[in-house]
Amino acid sequence: MLTRLRGRRTSRDIRTSLRLAADLFPTCEAHRREAVAVHRALNQMRPSPIRQIDLNATIAECLPDLFANRGPVGDSLDVVEHQLAVEAETGSLAQSALVALADESVMKRLLGPAADASHSDASTIWTRSVRGVINERVRHSSPCNCVQAPSNNKMQRTSHG
Repeated sequence: MLTRLRGRRTSRDIRTSLRLAADLFPTCEAHRREAVAVHRALNQMRPSPIRQIDLNATIAECLPDLFANRGPVGDSLDVVEHQLAVEAETGSLAQSALVALADESVMKRLLGPAADASHSDASTIWTRSVRGVINERVRHSSPCNCVQAPSNNKMQRTSHG
């Protein structure tokens, strides 16, 4: 039963992603494809799916729980004691390493294969807009038919949305 429910939710989420992408980027296949990938990645990192998406929203706004809790987490006494012992030995290095790991993990999930080609620091993923993430994926994947996806050095918007 649970498998069937997950299957229905997944197909519904895919249909929602396709509909949103078609609404946001009606004339560009490359942008639609990458918008679907970003929307699905965001939904996989959230407790509840995003039904509408604002291209100008930051990743931190789309993933508020993940952003707020990207440090070490755990509620068992063993986990807390372990965290305290590591912090006592290494200072705040452990905390910094865990935050950097969380940032890199989110960046890789959102950018997909484009993460390896990205020159951005992983910590900047939280302040980037959904539009910026989609454009970076387009830049590193296939040619865009609507407009050239802007480079990281230019503050431009696509002609959509």
